[in-house]
Amino acid sequence: MPTSVSAKFYIRNAKGAKKFFDDFKKRSEEIEKKDLDYVRLLSAIVFKDVMKHFEEERKPGGGRWQKWSNSYREMLIRQNRLPKKILQTTGRLRQSFKPTSFRRTKDGVLWYNNAQTFKGFPYAAAHDEGGGKLPQRKFMYLSKKASDDISKQSLKYLEKPT
Repeated sequence: MPTSVSAKFYIRNAKGAKKFFDDFKKRSEEIEKKDLDYVRLLSAIVFKDVMKHFEEERKPGGGRWQKWSNSYREMLIRQNRLPKKILQTTGRLRQSFKPTSFRRTKDGVLWYNNAQTFKGFPYAAAHDEGGGKLPQRKFMYLSKKASDDISKQSLKYLEKPT
């Protein structure tokens, strides 16, 4: 919930007021920069966790991703493109997620993978959420370990003197 603040200033001299507002602006910019440093710290944890999901091919709760359908597997074999891992035929889906793939929202920070096919189909979202002909193979989530790491790092961050 936004908070509003009102203030009255009785300025005795313009020099003092300018110093006050210059200092205030500088502190505000430091808070913004520090906030970005914090998000970058969390991004490293999120990135490492998502990459682990691709390596282990696991969904939330630890179950395995659904295997390829027989017809899709046969097509990949015919095309001589059968990868060792699911969702890594070309590597574009995995490589599309980067530690900088986040944006601020009104509720906080959102990490995303915006990988699309060459025709613009939202391939990452379709696999992560499932639907249509693509089975859900959720990879954009935080494991318990990553959540615990974020909690620990957040506590350390909050304890740091400003």
